[in-house]
Amino acid sequence: MSRRRFSVCLCRPPPSDEALWEAFGLLAKWFHFQPSEIRELEWGEFERWVALAAKQVKAAGKAP
Repeated sequence: MSRRRFSVCLCRPPPSDEALWEAFGLLAKWFHFQPSEIRELEWGEFERWVALAAKQVKAAGKAP
C-alpha cells in the first residue's frame, strides 16, 4: 500500500482547483515533470518547485 504524499497544509486555505492545475502544468512544461512525479512531491517541495519555475519564467521573460 502506497502512502499518498501530496497533502495540503491546513495552516492556510487550500488553493483552488484551477490554481493547482496551472501549477501542475507549469511544472510539466517547464521542468518536464511527469504527472506521477508531481503527485509524489510533498506539499512543501511542490511549492518550492512552482516558485522556482515562476522565477525562471519571469527571468526568461516568457509567459507561463
